[in-house]
Amino acid sequence: MIDMGYIKQITFYEVKMLFRNNVFIILSIFTILGLPVCQYFVQGRFAFHYLIALPCALPLVNAFLFNMFQSLIVIFVVGNNISDEKHLDTLAALRVRRYGNGDYLIGKLGAVLIVISLLNLTGLLFLVGFHIFFEIPFSVKIYLFYWITLTFPALLFALGVSLGVYSFVRVSFGGLVLLMLLLLLDVLGLSSQMNGVLDYRATEIPNVFSQILGHVGLGRYLLQRSVILFIGLGCIAFAVAGIPRIDDSSRVVIYWKIIGIVTILLGCGLGFVYSGFFYLDRQKRQQYRESCCQYRNCGNVKILSHSIRCSQADGQLVLIDTLLLENVKDRVLGEMIFYLNPSLKVSRIEGEEENIRYEQEGIVVKVNESLESKKQKRLIFHYSGGIDERVCYLYKDDSVSEKTVWSNSLLRYGKHAVLLSNDYTFLIPECLWYPESCSPFHPGGELLKERTFTRFRLMVRHREEQNVISQGYRELDGDYACFTNDYPLAGISLCVGKYEREKIHVDGSDFEVYFFDREGVFFQTVEGSVEGLVAGIREIKRKLTEKYGCDYPFTKLALVEIPIALCTYLSDVGNGSGFVQPELLFIPESWCKSSSVTLLQKQLEDLQKHHSQWIDRTTIEATSIYALYAKNFQDEIDEFPSMGFVDCLLGKQWLLATGKNPLSLASMYTSNTGGLFSDKFPGIDVVVNRIERENFRKELSGTIGPSKTLKASRYLGEHSLRQAFEDPDTSDFLDELLKLKSRYFRQYISALIGRDAFEIFLLKWRQENRFEMVDFFQFAVEFQQYFNFDIVKMMQVLYDEPGVPSFLIQNVCQQLVKDSVFLIFDVHNTSTIEGVITCYTRVFEHGTDVREVGSVILRGGEYVRVAMPLEYVCDEAFIRTNLSANLPEDYVFSIKPEKVCVESPPRRLFLDSVFKEQKSDEIIVDDEDAGFQVIESKARSFFGNSLKRNELGTAADFVKGEFQGWLRSVCTYAYGGVVRGFYGKRVGNSTARIQWTATILDEGKYEVWVHQIGLHKWFQQTDSLIYYYSLEQGTMSVDIKVENGKKSLDRFVSLSGDDRYKDDFVYRMTNYYADWIPIGIYDLTKGPVCLSLHDKGIRGGLISADAVKWVKVQER
Repeated sequence: MIDMGYIKQITFYEVKMLFRNNVFIILSIFTILGLPVCQYFVQGRFAFHYLIALPCALPLVNAFLFNMFQSLIVIFVVGNNISDEKHLDTLAALRVRRYGNGDYLIGKLGAVLIVISLLNLTGLLFLVGFHIFFEIPFSVKIYLFYWITLTFPALLFALGVSLGVYSFVRVSFGGLVLLMLLLLLDVLGLSSQMNGVLDYRATEIPNVFSQILGHVGLGRYLLQRSVILFIGLGCIAFAVAGIPRIDDSSRVVIYWKIIGIVTILLGCGLGFVYSGFFYLDRQKRQQYRESCCQYRNCGNVKILSHSIRCSQADGQLVLIDTLLLENVKDRVLGEMIFYLNPSLKVSRIEGEEENIRYEQEGIVVKVNESLESKKQKRLIFHYSGGIDERVCYLYKDDSVSEKTVWSNSLLRYGKHAVLLSNDYTFLIPECLWYPESCSPFHPGGELLKERTFTRFRLMVRHREEQNVISQGYRELDGDYACFTNDYPLAGISLCVGKYEREKIHVDGSDFEVYFFDREGVFFQTVEGSVEGLVAGIREIKRKLTEKYGCDYPFTKLALVEIPIALCTYLSDVGNGSGFVQPELLFIPESWCKSSSVTLLQKQLEDLQKHHSQWIDRTTIEATSIYALYAKNFQDEIDEFPSMGFVDCLLGKQWLLATGKNPLSLASMYTSNTGGLFSDKFPGIDVVVNRIERENFRKELSGTIGPSKTLKASRYLGEHSLRQAFEDPDTSDFLDELLKLKSRYFRQYISALIGRDAFEIFLLKWRQENRFEMVDFFQFAVEFQQYFNFDIVKMMQVLYDEPGVPSFLIQNVCQQLVKDSVFLIFDVHNTSTIEGVITCYTRVFEHGTDVREVGSVILRGGEYVRVAMPLEYVCDEAFIRTNLSANLPEDYVFSIKPEKVCVESPPRRLFLDSVFKEQKSDEIIVDDEDAGFQVIESKARSFFGNSLKRNELGTAADFVKGEFQGWLRSVCTYAYGGVVRGFYGKRVGNSTARIQWTATILDEGKYEVWVHQIGLHKWFQQTDSLIYYYSLEQGTMSVDIKVENGKKSLDRFVSLSGDDRYKDDFVYRMTNYYADWIPIGIYDLTKGPVCLSLHDKGIRGGLISADAVKWVKVQER
């Protein structure tokens, strides 16, 4: 059997042999040097905050990196070295030694473990020195935990799999290639399959330590690591049995095979248990959904008030809830349906005189008690138990709820929706910790989920060292914290923990901060003087009031730090998440989801140290507080996309993207303050909330690439909004559908009754119906009385008619008529669908804000000249086509005013002539025309962009430059009609080219113009630019070179190749984003003429191909 003496001798000998192995030495040096370099690159001086926010971040990333390095060592050296025993020649196989195969292989493996552990220890010593420069706690326990549970099992697994592959693949090189392929597949996504059961590097499993609660998911994590450990040991045991040595008896070989089978079966069994947890979660969630659908339309009552008394014992809740109910329906309810967390068991329900019979089945509680129409009744629920968090967010697909990536960090945080323990409690309405009468799930998605507003009173018993957080005014009564709300709420939350609290009163509202450590990052970001904080909060309130047209609707706002074990999901409609509740904002500990944080006092000290004579403390603090809001709590945030381990190593985490904000304050002013409901118009509440929440002017600017609404507008071109609600395939862009429809609705109404009047009505109606859900038809009656307009008919069109309009716009100008200024343009609705366009202007002297001028409704086929009065002469004009087929949807014009001696133009003049896109004396060939052709090699065309031929390039594509050949896209400044497209390319000095072909009908002199888009300026921030064209007709061939002049707007044009045309001249552009540039005057005959743009110039520079026009020069 096993002899420890022999094993020690073999281990000592093999250690010396490994240190003499040249390949091992090279890889070891590579590991020792590469490990700190890679870690510094990921978490060094300029690392994002979320990569270093937690104390466990440094040792965890170090373990991730070392697992990669040790896998390479095992594949290249160790596995091959040990597997040589499988391929010994005949005499070697007959060699007799005193020790058996088990002793031999265990000794060799022991040597491997020792040397790789020494390498790991060396890397950790580097890390300890690295750790000194970070202001985060150091814990030896965390380092040991990751070595024991993460690095060591990964090493055994890599050894076992390597030995197994080398055993089956007779050729060592083939085994090496196969192992490298497996490692590559694991890095590229294999590890995330089957819920990460075979993720031996543990990069896709929640595996961080919260500073408050410890490991975020210890049970399942240790179970998964056990799977990896036992499978690795089993493979090693099979490798022992497979070594061809004659001194081992057949009994010993069988013994090792049995060990291998048992350990592998044990690992597989644990793997099935691990996967079984997820399977059971999916099954339970589906049961809850089915129960909600079954009882959704049965026995719904309105809960007018909750009075909840809550206490905890042994990690369990004990609650008594007094409910005041009302039957708002026009019929008698034979029974009442409530929804309650299935782990909370109802012990009894008291009526006004006696206990009431009930049935509790899963998520549903059926109360066998009738209630007359318009009558009220009081019930008292007695219930207790734990919390089943699988009931939360039922409208989210299981694949989303199981996905471990919910932030833009390569670290995997916790996946708990709620927490319940004696030390810490976190409950939100989604977990149904009190009875609800509205179903938490609707088959149509979150958009159609019912909402109601209820008055709450909450009493919570707690320990002396704990702080209780909830909505409402707080009073302490002995062991109880009592919360009373002055207005109905959409739901109530409960958070209990060892919190510290700071409070400040600003203009009638209380602003509170709850945190765990006064010296921690969370509190230090908001720690300042009273004057500075008040000034900052007032500025935030002013901005929000300006945006939403009303004051902050609640009496308090609390920022609450919560453990990173808790997660949330973005709302499917609009912004926000479960972390945004009425009056409460829940922030992950240490701001660990933010890319950067500013410690207020540290920033102030640094500024005062160097600029004390110019620094006003109050101003600096107020500015920092406002910056905190602007960065973390607006509707959209600029963040870095979700990054995997390899993405960070390749530097892709630096690519910025704009996304929805889970901490958006929008719902505080909209959905959490009341709304509309309608069976006939599902989702009407979201449509109206969108109108109040969206800043439609914010997105106005010159852009390249399709907008986020492209997919939605294409869908609406063939489907109605009502069909979208019923179509499960629209779930990923339903929010954009609503955005387009809401924008159209608002601009249409504004065009009819005026924008200001509409906004005043909405604000007044919202204030009168605050904290209530109102029937849409009641809203429509009030709207009819106020404006004499039937909004129901318009809503029917909005919901039921498919199709989108398309517009052609030209002749945009700004005219001064006496003392008035007008924005004038011609527009043709080329479709049969009614549409609306909106105009905006910008005056640079007044800042960067864009002012809305007005909207115009155009029926299908209409061709009109529009004159809109302006307050001031503008520098830029914007025309937005709203819900339309136009790409892009916005037009941007830099126009100078023209004085005209005429009477004021009519606001709307119908034109009878045909809409002309070009003049009679010019020929224009655009990228949408038949004369436009992309010429490149067949191989490049097929393997480059052919698979994405129908997709439009985005701004990110041009930033990264990873596309091949010519990439089609759209641009605000591009030439065109309904679609203003162009092609872009990174210069590669290939044979690829763009060709424009026109047919000359009248011979003569023609000036040729090309429309260029400043991709180089937009994405490469450079003035270096060279374009190479060639013009050909018959025997004429002219080479044309266009490059930057001395100034960024100058274009130096030189001609060669034909003795008749050797002119050089300079042309000054009016806009470096895009402009028409002349490239010479030529004598052209009747017939085709071709202009080509060649793939030549500054290598890697971005060039564009848009439109070309031939303008006939009139003879004098």
